[in-house]
Amino acid sequence: LVVILRSFLKSLDLPGGDDKFDENDGSSSLSMLRQNLKLDIGETTASIDKYRIKRVPSGMNALEKEDSSENVAEKIVVAFDKKRTAQQNFEIGVVKFTLSPKSGLSFFIENGFVELDAQDMARFLYENSEKLDKTQIGEVLGREPDASFIKEDNVDPERGGKGFFLRVLHHYVDKMEFTGLSFDESIRLFLSGFRLPGEAQKIDRIMEKFAERFTRQNTDVFPSADTAFILAFSVIMLNTDLHNPSIKPERRMTLESFIRNNKGISVDGGDLPEDFLTGIFNRIKEKPFSLKEDDEAREKVSKESSRDMFESLF
Repeated sequence: LVVILRSFLKSLDLPGGDDKFDENDGSSSLSMLRQNLKLDIGETTASIDKYRIKRVPSGMNALEKEDSSENVAEKIVVAFDKKRTAQQNFEIGVVKFTLSPKSGLSFFIENGFVELDAQDMARFLYENSEKLDKTQIGEVLGREPDASFIKEDNVDPERGGKGFFLRVLHHYVDKMEFTGLSFDESIRLFLSGFRLPGEAQKIDRIMEKFAERFTRQNTDVFPSADTAFILAFSVIMLNTDLHNPSIKPERRMTLESFIRNNKGISVDGGDLPEDFLTGIFNRIKEKPFSLKEDDEAREKVSKESSRDMFESLF
């Protein structure tokens, strides 16, 4: 509350907006803020009168000064209500999006969080990837090439017509920065904002666009975007094979098989350097691609299991 009030005061150029308080002590911070403001319900002090005199024209009478003060208070209340309503609506939208991506996006559009525009939609998904359901973000990005948001003919793909979701994917990937990153670290960064869909065709579309972006930003790594795409798909399969608990250790992919699977994928049937592929294999074996939410869930389960085991001893 103190932080919100202070931001409102600062935006309205009122005293107290720039004051620094200990945010860990909410009650004392609020008391200090009120003391600095010299404001209380039903209270009018000399310092308020002094401040009003500075803030209002010299020809303004006492009644006009009082009206000015009330307007400031009203602005604070209105701003606070708007912020609270926006937060509540966003949380409702998050739930709707989790249940149905299109329903959720429609709600966000209706409430002014995003426009029905492919570029703005990509921006919204990118900026809110830590708040929205990442499985559903992946489903949105992997939609069919001719999928539309509006079921009408002759609508611009950028504005919801056929091909809208493919445009969203392209704009989303174009927000990524892979310059100077290794290939597998770029994939790791790319996949941190959403969960890949389960269907191979959707993975194809998403990773194909990734390969184009990576190759454009790292021209000295691959001879073509096609090579990057084939290897990207192979890396995704490697990550699944090495870290899927349902696959027995003796049946997991080895370094030799990974290198063999990627023979001849370069230009004119050439091979990528073995040390390049070996580095990718070793890094993924040591550290799998994983969403932060999954890591936190596993850590929580591990802690609960350890606690239950400890309690069972007594």
